[in-house]
Amino acid sequence: MRILEQQLNEIFHDDEPSRYVPSRTPLYFAYLAGEVRFFAAPSIQPISEFYRRYHHLMASYESLPQMKKSPLRTPDQLEWELRVNAGFALQMLVEAVRALKNEGGVVDHTEEWTPAEYPALPPIPSPAFAVTSKADRVRAEARGA
Repeated sequence: MRILEQQLNEIFHDDEPSRYVPSRTPLYFAYLAGEVRFFAAPSIQPISEFYRRYHHLMASYESLPQMKKSPLRTPDQLEWELRVNAGFALQMLVEAVRALKNEGGVVDHTEEWTPAEYPALPPIPSPAFAVTSKADRVRAEARGA
């Protein structure tokens, strides 16, 4: 859900969201759709409504080439429509997350990113897995790991 919130906020706050190329991220929804039947009745509607609104926005992006050719919308109206649809999905997000938490969902703590400005690169930790390739060993030795 966190990645969907970021995506929706990017679209909502962009002056020209039609330039944005979202990827329809099914994430856990395909799995979640099968599990919703076990949720308490009050939890089902906000989760389903959020995903309905999200899928409506993604359908708008999928039909964007045809929408741009339509004489029924000006370019400004098209941009507005995309932003409005993102806003409608964002309106349901908090309630959907609350419903998922009520069903035992957990919101993990995500570390904040440290900004990096050109030309500096962000620091990275030591490898999480065993060093297996020659290139990995050379990099590890260069770091002193």
